[in-house]
Amino acid sequence: MKYVEPPVEGRIRLQGTVAIPGGASLAIVNDTTMSLGESFAVEGYSAKVRIVKISPVGVTFEYKKRRFMMSVNQE
Repeated sequence: MKYVEPPVEGRIRLQGTVAIPGGASLAIVNDTTMSLGESFAVEGYSAKVRIVKISPVGVTFEYKKRRFMMSVNQE
């Protein structure tokens, strides 16, 4: 029987985004401030999650070549 990872989205908390005038936007993910292109590990998952887009309303992540978007107000 092959182990199938549950969706990584369930372990990511997007707490907000910060737009810096004339600069890069930041995302607050799992209590850590991160910028576009950064990757982070999620406990229990084999690969890292990468931030591919930050907008005022949400963040697009990539995990194992699969992209997904999370909204700031999403629970």
